[in-house]
Amino acid sequence: MPWLWSTISTAWDLPRLCFPVAAARSGSLHGYDVIDPARLNPEIGSPEEFRAFSDALLGRGMGLILDIVPNHMCATDSRNRWWQDVLEKGASSEYAKYFDIDFHPEKVDLSEKILLPILGEQFGKVLESQQIQVGYEEGGFQAHYGSQRLPLALESWSRILEPALARLSARVSPSIPIFCGWRISSSGSASMRLPMSQESSRFGPAPGAVPARQRAREAIDDSIRTLNGQKGEPAALTAWRPFSSNNRTG
Repeated sequence: MPWLWSTISTAWDLPRLCFPVAAARSGSLHGYDVIDPARLNPEIGSPEEFRAFSDALLGRGMGLILDIVPNHMCATDSRNRWWQDVLEKGASSEYAKYFDIDFHPEKVDLSEKILLPILGEQFGKVLESQQIQVGYEEGGFQAHYGSQRLPLALESWSRILEPALARLSARVSPSIPIFCGWRISSSGSASMRLPMSQESSRFGPAPGAVPARQRAREAIDDSIRTLNGQKGEPAALTAWRPFSSNNRTG
């Protein structure tokens, strides 16, 4: 701060202009590729340091102007929870109103979808070469393409969970709680939370609870492997067709 103060004329009551300080993509050199507009970028300092910087400016009669460009945001970082939520829930997302998205375009095939121009080849070729893979991370199912993680629409989860539940029912007693909060609604949407309930007591997990959770994850992994298929097998393309027609992203 003394150096900054010495570089400007003390005869002027000048504000200090700051580049974007909101949380941005890791390693960002300019800060415009924001992933969370409600949080300070930890790579440039802590909230306490920012407050000290602002107080130091005020103590010298200076103001602070933040450079905020609301139409700049990073859409390729899975930590952008606003954008990820819109990709997963579409128009029903609480963040949908912050984005200029036409959910009912003239092309009927794109109704209630978001078209992302990210594929390097035709969709069929990308699937055949297994460049797109379904995975499970942080409580949800995602389509992995290169470094990108795109959440699957909730209504498509049933295509993974129903086969997993069928496998699990044959291996685990129905009296043991397996999935915590899993449901399939009348509209076909599904949601699930992991880890599964431990049914814990002061004596530890209920008998069979830990093996049941392990088998549940194994059943989900088996279902995902079946969906992803083997390279060169046409069955993999067939399994993906419902996702390409029903998922949020096209």
